[in-house]
Amino acid sequence: MRSFLLSLITLIPLLLFGQEQGTPIPGQLLVQLKPKAQLEQVLQQKNNLPTPLKYRLLSAAQRIYLLEYSTKSLPIAQWKSLSEVQYTSPNFAIESRALPNDPNYVDQWNLDLVQAPAAWDITTGGTTAQGDEIVVAILDTGFKIDHPDLEGNIWLNSGEIAGNSVDDDNNGYIDDINGWDFSKDSPNHSSSSHGHRVTGILGAKGDNGIGISGVSWDVKILPMTIGTEAHAIEAFEYLIAQRQAYNDSKGQSGAFIVANNNSWGLSNRFCETDQIWQDLHDRLGAVGILTVGATSNSNINVDQQGDIPSTCDSDYLITVLNSNQSDQKHRQTGFSNVSIDLAAPGENSASLGLQSNFQRFSGTSASAPHVSGTIALLYSLPCAGLAQDALLRPAETALVIRKSILEGVDPIVGLDEFTVTGGRLNMVKALEGLQEQCGNASAPFALHKLFPNPAGDSFTIEFSVPDFDQTYPLQVFNMLGQLVYHTAVSAPRFGPIRHTVPTEKLSPGAYIVIFGAEGNSLERKVIIY
Repeated sequence: MRSFLLSLITLIPLLLFGQEQGTPIPGQLLVQLKPKAQLEQVLQQKNNLPTPLKYRLLSAAQRIYLLEYSTKSLPIAQWKSLSEVQYTSPNFAIESRALPNDPNYVDQWNLDLVQAPAAWDITTGGTTAQGDEIVVAILDTGFKIDHPDLEGNIWLNSGEIAGNSVDDDNNGYIDDINGWDFSKDSPNHSSSSHGHRVTGILGAKGDNGIGISGVSWDVKILPMTIGTEAHAIEAFEYLIAQRQAYNDSKGQSGAFIVANNNSWGLSNRFCETDQIWQDLHDRLGAVGILTVGATSNSNINVDQQGDIPSTCDSDYLITVLNSNQSDQKHRQTGFSNVSIDLAAPGENSASLGLQSNFQRFSGTSASAPHVSGTIALLYSLPCAGLAQDALLRPAETALVIRKSILEGVDPIVGLDEFTVTGGRLNMVKALEGLQEQCGNASAPFALHKLFPNPAGDSFTIEFSVPDFDQTYPLQVFNMLGQLVYHTAVSAPRFGPIRHTVPTEKLSPGAYIVIFGAEGNSLERKVIIY
């Protein structure tokens, strides 16, 4: 199956470092160290370990390094045998997930299918209700950022001064005005029809009289040119730092990145054994960034044959398969009713060409940006509570956005065999589902519900409070008066006002739940079985 995938990939006019995509880069090794281990000390102390020509820190948070050797034969076995090493693997070239077709524009049937026109009646994207500029990153093999139908939609780094050869915002990248080309270590992106067409579907300027309309008309695209796993790791770290800076500074620096589109992947590999990718998706989510991942362009069950990102079990990842104009699974797309979340149009979608305004685009690469663009639209919903929570509770808000997309799919006969939701993306239903949650208002202090009761592994409380900015203690006592759980909760300005208490480690019996401080508290009894 891998040979079939590679034969498809050779149709794409793209070579990285002289290598076909999906193949290991000669002499390059990824190494993740365990906590407290230092690479320099390991290299000094292990006499039988070949010394690399050079090495580069890719992720300080996860202690991931890229090592380069002069020979094609890598010392993988030696590194794996070390107690200080968490993970090691060759550095693979990424596999673009497109199946290019003839450059003939017909129409954007794909947008009608997902009810984009009805969604645009609600919002066309651009900013949140409080004016935050919505950014979606695209990790891909290159971009044509000066295309006229992308004018105004390419992200500008406000912390950087163009062309002065100075790292003005001190993020380690000089003149990164429009993102970064990690394959060349340059602010100037390579030109690639693959990344360009992904960008067109996601964010071509709408209602401007030229070209096509993207899913989100006014989103800001942050281009990240990559070619290998190492590049992708560095790009993810860049995005995490930008969004974290935005969160910490309340919008004064960094970028309000809400999603990153991955129309690429790694075949025949499982996230269970490549934990690096699982952890990266979780860390992106923790700062408020959802990842959209295109599954394989091979007709395989990814749970059996492997695929990254498809098999990564992150709450902040949305995996997408390719559906056709007949609203069915395309014959060449990965599938799983455990690991693939939903379908989105891919086959023969219309997008932008490098030399023209129109070009056909196919494969799961075309499916993923439909979902990434929808995420951008959801954040632009005119709802003040959503905009506030996106900064105050970035991770929780990202999960609400993801849930709205998955619960808003159109059920399609047959897709329950191939996806978790059994459905295909519907933009307007996702927006309307999110819109129903808008409008939280302060209310008298109250504990409205405690369910289920009796409870198994957890129970949830629904409450109201007069002050969104205040925290309230929540305590659980056993019948001997011993405190067995405590935390502080606050009410979100958007979405359900709830808190879930884990109880799987508690012994069966009766417990007392106390919500609030002394003098202003409420009690409930709960039975744990």
